[in-house]
Amino acid sequence: MSPDWLLLLRITRLATITSDLSRSIYQEGIESSLTVSFEERKGIFGLVLIFQGKKTDLNVKQTELFFDNLQIMSTKDGLQKIRAFKYIPDPEFKLTEEFVDMEKERLIRLSREELFNEVKRKNEELLKILDERKKMWEKLQDAHRSLKMEKIKIDRKVRRRTQQFQKAKEEAERANQMKSIFLASMSHELRTPLNSIIGFTGIVLQGFAGELNDEQKKQLEMSYGSAKHLLSLINDLLDISKIESGELKPDIEEFNIAEAGIKIRDSLKIMAEEKELELVFNIPNINIFSDKRRVEQILLNLVNNALKFTEKGKVEVKAHKRDENIEVMVKDTGIGIKKEDFRKLFQPFVQLEYTITEEAGTGLGLYLTKNLVQFLKGSIQMESEYGKGSTFTFILPIEYGG
Repeated sequence: MSPDWLLLLRITRLATITSDLSRSIYQEGIESSLTVSFEERKGIFGLVLIFQGKKTDLNVKQTELFFDNLQIMSTKDGLQKIRAFKYIPDPEFKLTEEFVDMEKERLIRLSREELFNEVKRKNEELLKILDERKKMWEKLQDAHRSLKMEKIKIDRKVRRRTQQFQKAKEEAERANQMKSIFLASMSHELRTPLNSIIGFTGIVLQGFAGELNDEQKKQLEMSYGSAKHLLSLINDLLDISKIESGELKPDIEEFNIAEAGIKIRDSLKIMAEEKELELVFNIPNINIFSDKRRVEQILLNLVNNALKFTEKGKVEVKAHKRDENIEVMVKDTGIGIKKEDFRKLFQPFVQLEYTITEEAGTGLGLYLTKNLVQFLKGSIQMESEYGKGSTFTFILPIEYGG
């Protein structure tokens, strides 16, 4: 590289660093100054730059690497003063007034030009940032308007759906009320003639009205069974209706759970013997405060179901006290239930194809049982393996409302 180019490079670097120092010490509204001079040290001339201003948080790390000597001082009037010295690397250099004036003018001119270019560059960057921010703001405004419009549409849909749901709810409540009124008013009219049919058919079957031949007896037994089935359906529907409408009130009394179990066992003993099934009850002598009739109805439904769907083996009923509750388990070795049908089990009017027997059911037994258990502040659950049997467990508080 030629000496002229090296000189130009040094002058450019010097101008750049001078500009950086000037910006570092400059503070808007407060007078700052830059003094340029030459000084001889050990027979070699050097450039002296003195920067003066009020700013105190100065960063001169890069500047220190360029100058041969750098000092930062504070004056009596509170000004910050930077004194920088740089040797001129030409031993033949002779300082003249003409050189000083020429170099001074060049230094100031280059510093101003570099500073102007820096300011211009910063302005361009700032304008670019402002333009990007403007575009971003416009996008945000568009998004905000879109969201506002979508919110208005959603609010309208929500209001419309809410009105529809409210109307549907009111219609469902009216329908439920009408259903309850209908069932309540018809229960007496339906059950009274059915009870008469069952009673008189029973008398005829016992031979009190004369002897029957085999065909007559067979037909009357079918009529008797159908009438009992219809009465069971009416009773189940009426109980469910009362529970759902909140009209059913518990009749709380103290009773022995083991005695209630013996009563159910005796009523189903003949059914178990006819199917050659072992019926085992293991219920401890524990007194509970609950609705005796409803607890017996729950137990009867579960044991009757277990016997109905078990062809060989046994049905076992066990109970034990757990904390402040009584836990009753009804286990059978019957047909069991497929996993995919678990969720259907406690729904009304549901009968699984593989569980339908000759003794037709109403499809309300388990639904009513679940509602009765919940009515008595309890819970019920089921475990089953298809082809191996099922276990129904219900838990009731020993003291209702306690």
